Amino acid sequence: MKLNHFLTATAFAAALGVTAHSVAEPNYGRIKKDINVMIGIVKSAFENDSPCDSCRVNISGHYLADQGVVFNVDPGTRYLHYASDVSAFVVDGIADIPDMVTGILSEVESELRHNDIDVDFHVPPPAPEPPGHWGAWEVREEMRDLRRQQRSLERELREIEIEAIHADDEELEVIREREEELARDIHELAQAQEEINEKMKAYANKQKLEEEARRAERDAQKAERLGKIEDLVLSTFCDYSSTMRSVPGDEKISIIINRDGKESNIFVFDQSDLEECDSSKTDIRKSALTYAF
Repeated sequence: MKLNHFLTATAFAAALGVTAHSVAEPNYGRIKKDINVMIGIVKSAFENDSPCDSCRVNISGHYLADQGVVFNVDPGTRYLHYASDVSAFVVDGIADIPDMVTGILSEVESELRHNDIDVDFHVPPPAPEPPGHWGAWEVREEMRDLRRQQRSLERELREIEIEAIHADDEELEVIREREEELARDIHELAQAQEEINEKMKAYANKQKLEEEARRAERDAQKAERLGKIEDLVLSTFCDYSSTMRSVPGDEKISIIINRDGKESNIFVFDQSDLEECDSSKTDIRKSALTYAF
């Protein structure tokens, strides 16, 4: 009899163990469905949200056994930026290209002519610059003209120096006077070029400061947009977290939000923190373990 009781007790304990194990085993299929539903809800929130115009996110989710669900959210701002700012951002880099090409062609044409090679590249005139814009094209043309004059004077000076070798006293005096005149003219041209160089440096510094200001403004706008994206993601999880009812209650819900290639913002929630969450009444961030990584 005792043996029968022992066998019965052993069988009962084994059955309890099997039952406990089956209860603890998560239903991966249901969890996967819950994750996909949550992803769809987040994407739908962005499609219908007017405070964050043109915002879009890529979101994926994975379940880690005994740990919970991890959602990865990528705002995709590397290619979206701002619709109102994209044209200005692109034009900043492209606008100077025709002017650069034209300048190069002018320089090449000038050098070829200097070597008695007759060419004509039909260099187009620059596009009109906006009112009040410093005439960078005109200044470069003026610089090229001064260099051409300087090369011409230097060539004449070399020719006179050769003549001086075979000149008599009377001719040599005239040659020396012309040499001095040419030297003065070359010096004046060099000074004029230096003044233009200073102007161009000042202009380049001004352009640099303006570009830095534009970049700072773009960064501020981007940060503002990322903040809106983050707010919308978190409030959506707060309001619809019951969707993930198949995730074991003692596990975590983690949300990783990519900050455009920089450190990601990571929010880790207990299931209980999200069960009765209402974004209109609760600041969901206060209940999260939050850090950047």
